[in-house]
Amino acid sequence: MDSDPDLLAHFMRYFEIVRADTPALLEEVFRLRYQVYCVELAVPGFERDNYPDGLERDVYDARSLHCLLRHRRTGAYAGTVRLVCADPARVDAPFPAEATCGAEIEPEYLRAASRLRRCIGEYSRLILARRFRVRAGEARWADGLAEVIDLDQERDERRAPTHPMLGLLKAGMIMSWERRVCYWYAGMEPRLDRRFRQFALALRPISPALDYHGRVRVHWGYLPDVLARMRERRPRVWRLLTGDGEIWPVGGGSTERCVP
Repeated sequence: MDSDPDLLAHFMRYFEIVRADTPALLEEVFRLRYQVYCVELAVPGFERDNYPDGLERDVYDARSLHCLLRHRRTGAYAGTVRLVCADPARVDAPFPAEATCGAEIEPEYLRAASRLRRCIGEYSRLILARRFRVRAGEARWADGLAEVIDLDQERDERRAPTHPMLGLLKAGMIMSWERRVCYWYAGMEPRLDRRFRQFALALRPISPALDYHGRVRVHWGYLPDVLARMRERRPRVWRLLTGDGEIWPVGGGSTERCVP
């Protein structure tokens, strides 16, 4: 499977990553989040009445980087994701995972996080629009990742969650590289953890299952190590997420970016 070099080219043919760095683009982010979380899926904690303007946002968005995934042919936004960064005004301010689950996170990771604040990001609000969650089992999940994904199946970009989802992971890698974020927090339920591991994106669980927008565990990863393992196990995916080593090059200075 991974001998096929066309995944990056196929993604670039159908999608582009758009940095949501203007008020208009941020409104697109928040509107898509509202549509999926509050309207389509009615996720507990995201009740429509809490967002009368039809925009889902929270206190962490002001310290976050945001990206949209744009479908080239139609111009529609296929998905969005954010990276919550350290608060520049108060570097010890908690990340969402710490604020919600900090008492249950393994102490050694909390100690490490206390020293590495500016190098940490929390990867969250991973969302695909409904029209890109069309195969069996996908529509019920905001991220569109069903229980089983075959990277070699459908080539129609709207029916293959591989490309939109990996595009949002690629956006996370780009935002992390540009902000010098080398460690990720992520709250993941078992299904999402399994799907990430299928892409060889393996993050370490550092908490028991907790109520954090569903039953999830907090995960932690050091990106240079995560990507080095991915390059060995899923080189096709690694090429897509890193632009064939244009960002996060293995042995190319990644670790120097992570000095607090």
